[in-house]
Amino acid sequence: MPNGSGFDVIKSRCQSGFDGAIVRMTGQHQDWIATRAETLGATTTLFKPLDPVEVMNLVMPIAPTVEDVPIADDLDWLTGIALTPANPA
Repeated sequence: MPNGSGFDVIKSRCQSGFDGAIVRMTGQHQDWIATRAETLGATTTLFKPLDPVEVMNLVMPIAPTVEDVPIADDLDWLTGIALTPANPA
């Protein structure tokens, strides 16, 4: 990431009062990474390559619908991420 690390994003979101689930995905298979991310506030860490079934089992119970996602003024950190409906019309 050009302006920081995933750890920075987790720390920033938690300090700003974000109370949703944070799932960190990484290709670095080291236990200390998951431990640090969870210490900073991540819900869990998934290691790449991702297992689609594992991702769906984790995300579906906690994922809001697109209508439930609040629009915020500070979305600069989300540049490049698009929210799409599960069943587009």
